[in-house]
Parts: sequence; structure tokens; C-alpha cells
Amino acid sequence: MKKAISLLLVVLILFNSFSVSAQCRPKPIIVGYRYVTKVKKVKVTKKKYLGKFTITYYCPCAYCCGKSDGVTSTGRKAKVKRTVAVNPNVIPYGTKLKIGKTKGYVAEDTGGMGYNHIDIFVSSHAEALRKGVKYKKVWAYKTVTKKKKYRLKIPIYRRVGNG
Repeated sequence: MKKAISLLLVVLILFNSFSVSAQCRPKPIIVGYRYVTKVKKVKVTKKKYLGKFTITYYCPCAYCCGKSDGVTSTGRKAKVKRTVAVNPNVIPYGTKLKIGKTKGYVAEDTGGMGYNHIDIFVSSHAEALRKGVKYKKVWAYKTVTKKKKYRLKIPIYRRVGNG
């Protein structure tokens, strides 16, 4: 049995040493190209400058809102660093806003009844009074998912022998 295994190993070694060398193997060459169109989704943020606005602050107290439940005119619960009150004739509800250098505000409440006036929701009446009145630049922005098409150039190979 050992002789048969050793003989088999010798045959395999000899067969591998006499196989076709790398120089005799056919080499692939490019005979043409095919093009494939792929679609990739890309997020793009579009922004529009709305102008310089008067910024004031309000809280969920009865003095600022006339009620103290914290529910906005759109029916959503007001949140700090998100909810702003706007004139819906100027800025539609649901518009995402960048006020000054801070992004992430959403027009969810009615207020700021002047043309260029926005009220920002804060957690307490003392904070609303402390922040006072400011004038800041405002941008409306939205993130859109666009489909971007691109083409892939794929080579077509054919094997050609060396002779």
C-alpha cells in the first residue's frame, strides 16, 4: 500500500513538472468593450436663502402660547432645537430651516406673524426671556435623493495562443 501511495505521488509530481508552462498558455487579449449603465442613489441638499429674519423665543407656558400642553398648531408635540413657529403664508409647515449657523429646525407651529419673523421653541420661560430678540439669516433646505446614472466600461476578453 505504501508503494502505491509513493508511486502515485511521484506520478503527480512528474505530471505537474511537465504541464504546459506559463509561456505556452493562451494569453487573454481585449477584443472589445461592453457598456453597462448603473444607477446610484445620491443624497443632495438643496437650500434657498430666505433673508434676514427677526428671531424671538417662546416656551410651552400659558403666557407664551395661550395654553400649556406643548402641542403645536400642526398637532405635533413641540421639541427644543427643532420646532419653530412661522407665518404659514410666508414659510409653509414642514419646511426645514437653517437659522444662522444652526440646522435642523422645522416649521411646525403658527407664530411670528410678521413677514420676516420666526419664533424658536425653548424649554422654559426664563430661557425665552434671556435669549431675547436676535436678527439672523435664514435658509430653507431639503435633502433630496437623486438617481445618478453612470456607465461602466467592461472589457471583453478572448484567449489567443502563442503558437
